[in-house]
Amino acid sequence: MFLRAVVSNLFNNSGVVGGDSTALTAASPGTAKGLQPFNPFTTTPVEGVNWVKADTFGQPSGVGDYQPARTFSFSVGVRF
Repeated sequence: MFLRAVVSNLFNNSGVVGGDSTALTAASPGTAKGLQPFNPFTTTPVEGVNWVKADTFGQPSGVGDYQPARTFSFSVGVRF
């Protein structure tokens, strides 16, 4: 006989686990003015100089971007 129990999100914490990760550069249409172009193969881009985060950066964009609620599952069986 066997018993298997699984609990996900034991403390029922809520949070955002995904979301918008858009970064704007000088080549992006409709970006903030004053960003300098860069070559990613030869230079390291600097935030605020070469790129900025979008206004929606880090915000959830769908239902799947939230942490699921607490769930319990178990199974019982016999192996032979």
